[in-house]
Amino acid sequence: MAILVLKLHLPSHYVILEDREDSAQVLDEQNQVVWYFFLFTNLHVNLQEDYREELEKSLHLYAKSMFSYTEETQAVNPEWTPIVDIEYLNIGSTDILRTVHRMAIRPGEEVVMGHLLIPVQQGLFEGRVVSVDTITGHRESTLMMPILQNLSMEELQNLQRPDFDSPIHDSQFPEHCLSRNRTGLRWLINNLYLSKPSPALRHDRTEIPHLGCSIVSPPRFVIDTSNTSEMAQKFSRVSFCGTDGLESFVVNSLGKFNFSSQSKFLDFVEDIIPKIFQDLESINTQILSPHNQQHRLLAFAEKSQTRYVLLFFFDIYERLWFLNWCANSIVPVEKVIKYLEDSMNSLRLINT
Repeated sequence: MAILVLKLHLPSHYVILEDREDSAQVLDEQNQVVWYFFLFTNLHVNLQEDYREELEKSLHLYAKSMFSYTEETQAVNPEWTPIVDIEYLNIGSTDILRTVHRMAIRPGEEVVMGHLLIPVQQGLFEGRVVSVDTITGHRESTLMMPILQNLSMEELQNLQRPDFDSPIHDSQFPEHCLSRNRTGLRWLINNLYLSKPSPALRHDRTEIPHLGCSIVSPPRFVIDTSNTSEMAQKFSRVSFCGTDGLESFVVNSLGKFNFSSQSKFLDFVEDIIPKIFQDLESINTQILSPHNQQHRLLAFAEKSQTRYVLLFFFDIYERLWFLNWCANSIVPVEKVIKYLEDSMNSLRLINT
């Protein structure tokens, strides 16, 4: 395959359906799964242990948003999640993330998707595998029958749902789509050699020369050098996979302003907000001034499961900046504000 960050020998029963410089599609005829391989340049995933709890909450949220619900699955349990596996592994010294989740489950159709996210020097490599069953319920009913036969009526009423998805059952049901998906991921992990592994990402200060500053971004955000403009610099982070769950933090420098009052500052922000959110329809925005904080404004907006928070502030030379947070709504607003204020306080001017 043409993706140059890895070396992978494909067995004879693998059929290459598409092969490009940054992606490939492969059919495993024997295991009946389809592979999608991607290289996302300038896109990074930070798997530091300090931030995994927040990352895992995001994984569940995005998996739910991608799942094809039926009336039955919506009614069963609001706490139910399509996520089956979340596992942190290593290839050499590189931390990687393995996830498995359902895309759909209904009579006659079950779709399972697995992801392997691997940081590489150029950005992010992802191996994505899809398995489908058209006969459903066999694994669950087979495992449930011996349990039901030995329980009293009272025990049946208090019965907790067994973990049908546990990997200990995969050997009993090797043809099941979940078992085949896990088998595929194990094959990739065991046969993948990284020619250009990534050093561990650290939450450090980042210089932005064209804005004349350096800054410490919020957790897991990494500078996106492909997304730069004269007055802005984007940072990005992966919270699900290379195509879904992408979140952003943007540092914006608007130049020198001298507002005569806080109300004039507020008028300016109220005027610029619609331009920032011009691609969003039916979005409610709230603007407030933090207590006893002159010339500093916060703006909030939410749409679906996405939260936008903007922090406007001035540096010592009366230049106006704003930090733009765009991520899922799992992180409480108060915590987002703390992240943005920490980044604001970390801002250092250079070349001035």
